[in-house]
Amino acid sequence: MKRVLEDLFLGQLASPSFSQGFRWEDSRRRVRVVFAGVTVANSKRVMLLHEFGRLPVFYFPLEDVRMDLMEASDYRTHSPLKGEASYWTLRVSDRRAEHAAWSYPQPLPEGPQIQGYLAFYWDQMDAWYEEEQRVYAHARDPYKRVDILPSSRHVRIVLGGVTIADTHRPQLLLETGLPIRYYIPEQDIRMEFLEATETTTRCPYKGMATYWSARIGEKIFKDIVWSYHEPLPACTPIAHFLCVYNERVDAIYVDDERMPVPKTIWSE
Repeated sequence: MKRVLEDLFLGQLASPSFSQGFRWEDSRRRVRVVFAGVTVANSKRVMLLHEFGRLPVFYFPLEDVRMDLMEASDYRTHSPLKGEASYWTLRVSDRRAEHAAWSYPQPLPEGPQIQGYLAFYWDQMDAWYEEEQRVYAHARDPYKRVDILPSSRHVRIVLGGVTIADTHRPQLLLETGLPIRYYIPEQDIRMEFLEATETTTRCPYKGMATYWSARIGEKIFKDIVWSYHEPLPACTPIAHFLCVYNERVDAIYVDDERMPVPKTIWSE
């Protein structure tokens, strides 16, 4: 079975607010899951499991899942925290999602009290909603903050030996566990160096991003710039601003001071 986000150990990036153990807590929100036009789970009693180094995952009481659409499979995995997981295949009309959900019939006693709950692989479903807001990519961490601050700092970004951005009006995006991101007005970026690509990504906190590559001389810096044209409501200040990976440029200067280069999963 192909490994997906929920199965990956991502380290501190995935759980910046704690460094060991797990949290098992009431999500305090109504969560719905849609597949093939059918709501396959709908609950006001969803629990959120967040293990150190892994992304948070919603767990639904079995009573709030359309178990009539679920077929038990022979696939199993083992977690040292939770025990043996049993998997389910979801079938709606002629659509089928193989091993799309899992549960722990006999969880380990020292782990979360997860018996009687079921979780879904996010990307195998068509849509997720918290209350009436659509959510992308994965469940959100309630201990993670995303602050956006308008600034008058002088930000200058150098790529391929060329200053491609120079502004005194950036939006500074501070997200728990990540480096400061400098969002630049389009008017202050050398757009002639940028070429739009087909790449898109989803962020549960910001929304859908579109990308540009930069062509400077003979060198192409693939998907190094992104923007949120229609960000989620909490992040509207960055709408139509552009951002560049700190990790992959020659240098970022803030008020003429060169910023250290961060090391993240996006570093080359």
